[in-house]
Amino acid sequence: MFKKYLLLLLSFCVFATPALADDLNPQDSSSLDQCLKKAGGVMHRMRECEAKETKRLDAILNASYKKILNSRMDAQDKETVKTLQRNWLSHRDKTMNILRKYAGGGSLALLELDGSFREILQNQTIILWCLSQNLK
Repeated sequence: MFKKYLLLLLSFCVFATPALADDLNPQDSSSLDQCLKKAGGVMHRMRECEAKETKRLDAILNASYKKILNSRMDAQDKETVKTLQRNWLSHRDKTMNILRKYAGGGSLALLELDGSFREILQNQTIILWCLSQNLK
């Protein structure tokens, strides 16, 4: 039941999220886009952009998770969220390990890994953020 609720919540959130400042909304990647544009194709600057966006998303994820756990959500559902988050962390780490193993070498491979990590993080951040927006 909770998983169905999460999927419904995510689809609602993707289509019905009010416009918020990009630093508050994990769905808005305009600051990353602007940073990458300013980087001018310089690899270390592009990686700095990815790192900055990852830090922003991580802050939103952590704040959303805390908000969920401090909400009036049913205790059983809070435990489900904790389990889902632990499972996601394990999945993220295993995914990144296999990607690193076969990424090849060079700075382009590092940038692609940065982007993969950010995308994995962004997806989970959106889920938790959307859920947290609907809790009191």
